[in-house]
Amino acid sequence: MCNDEEGLTEEQLREVFKATSAFTMRKAMKAEDAAVFGFDEFERDFYKEYDDEDMEQYDDEDAEFWEMMTGKRRWPKPLKAKRGPREPKEPKAPREPKPQKSHMITAYNSDTGFMIRKKKFFDPRELNIFKLPKHDLPSDPLPITWGRAVKPFVPKDVRAKELATVPDCTQLKMKIDKNMDFSKLSKDYLGVLMNPPWNIDQAPDKGNVTVEDIAQLPLETLTPLGFIFIWVEKENLSLVCDVMHEKNFNYVENLTWVQMQPNNVVVGTESRYLARSHRTLLIFRRSVTMFPDGKAIELRHQRNSDVTLDVVETTKAGRRKIPEHVYNSIETLLPTAYNKKNPGTPGKLLELWAEEGNKRAGWTSIVDTP
Repeated sequence: MCNDEEGLTEEQLREVFKATSAFTMRKAMKAEDAAVFGFDEFERDFYKEYDDEDMEQYDDEDAEFWEMMTGKRRWPKPLKAKRGPREPKEPKAPREPKPQKSHMITAYNSDTGFMIRKKKFFDPRELNIFKLPKHDLPSDPLPITWGRAVKPFVPKDVRAKELATVPDCTQLKMKIDKNMDFSKLSKDYLGVLMNPPWNIDQAPDKGNVTVEDIAQLPLETLTPLGFIFIWVEKENLSLVCDVMHEKNFNYVENLTWVQMQPNNVVVGTESRYLARSHRTLLIFRRSVTMFPDGKAIELRHQRNSDVTLDVVETTKAGRRKIPEHVYNSIETLLPTAYNKKNPGTPGKLLELWAEEGNKRAGWTSIVDTP
């Protein structure tokens, strides 16, 4: 050993570094001079209770870390003695499934404006109550949004009598062109529905009506403040928009009817460019900028989609029958056009190129004649 004045030599410093910089608990206990590492007789006896194999499984670095951080030693817990191979246990009997007592739901918190997840408890033994709106079938059926119901069979003669007694319905036969007698018609219709047989090649219900013929009709006289609903084909869609713009009718919306076959397959008839599988109903409104009185017309929001799928039906004249929901949409949009609760009041709805025998309450229908 050297005295304090001279200090340690380079070789001695290396030996001290080797002895103090890296060691394990086992080396510290086996060291001849354990006091160098801070162990007394009691501590060495404590560690001698465990064999070397168990001590190797302790994490010495972890213990040293906590000693450095807290200034206290953390004596590791002894590991369980090693056992032999476990004997296989007998399989437990399957437990009966317990009924679910709660489930997670996502709810909107109006105070924070966030969606939160929370657990909702319920009794699985309670009955689930499903409330239906008040109704009295068949006079007051469920709304169509609750499901489509099949109507009961009605004999043909009974249907003919019901059709003949449709209230506030007028059906006229005349040639629809610029020379037709418009004096028999009103001049304040809120909605005009047109289904012209277009003069388009390969059209399913081809006729002789052109876009020029539509331009010559006094639509602005028939409905000076209302709406125009007109069925068009893909070939003349933009041309019809141009004609209605010249008459000061602005485009507002469209309804697309995807035509289906009875086997739920989309119709794909031949066309000049692409297969013809749908029809488009363009909706125009008289310009409220030029005619501000039109703002007074009451409109009602309709909760139906802009695209519908419906089966194609053929009329007696060989044309595609307009689906029922189209009429319902127009009547819903214009609630003041006809008051069903007050029969005897003429409606303000007009249909041009209507099918013979197709009568609806509150509608004036014009059947085109040669």
